[in-house]
Amino acid sequence: MSKKAKLPALKLVKKTLYADWAIRVKRADGWRCAMCGDTDRIAGHHWFVCDKQAHTARYLVANGITLCFACHLRKVHLRADYVTVKALYNYMMRDRNFGENRGDVMDMVNTDLTTAMLRGLWNDFRYRTYDIRLVKKTVRETGSKTFVVLTDNPNRMFIPYGHIQLNTGTYEVTVATKLPCGDWRYTIKPATPKEKKQNGD
Repeated sequence: MSKKAKLPALKLVKKTLYADWAIRVKRADGWRCAMCGDTDRIAGHHWFVCDKQAHTARYLVANGITLCFACHLRKVHLRADYVTVKALYNYMMRDRNFGENRGDVMDMVNTDLTTAMLRGLWNDFRYRTYDIRLVKKTVRETGSKTFVVLTDNPNRMFIPYGHIQLNTGTYEVTVATKLPCGDWRYTIKPATPKEKKQNGD
């Protein structure tokens, strides 16, 4: 029986999965606030509160909506009146297919977030492969290390601990560093045969 790969620190796992969830929510909303349409200082907001409740809906895109700083803080968290809540709900029903996904979301809201669940979410994230062949990038080799910087990243891919398809090969991201300009620099290495198999190669 093969031994399970050890998870990184749970704090790191949760932080990384949350960042990935927020990007997928923003991408689903076209990188704009669902209430006012603003594209500046946007964030992912949970429909079902997750801050003090450990349930699996925390990382479900159907449980998220994109809001700008002003709408998120002033309209939702500080004074969420009936009109605001109704507007958010209508948006979720119309553009997030919340009605169709409500059963799945409710199941996850009622499911505790266990270490086993986190492991499954982490593995789904960990072995997701991103094709960056058409993204503007800078590739630099220094000794035995290869670095990739995505200088024009229209999909705002967030791939620490993930895999990328570069030219004709699949590579594992071993280190992700956010540069002062906002771009990500990834240290990569060729994926092992086991990782390639899990990626479907």
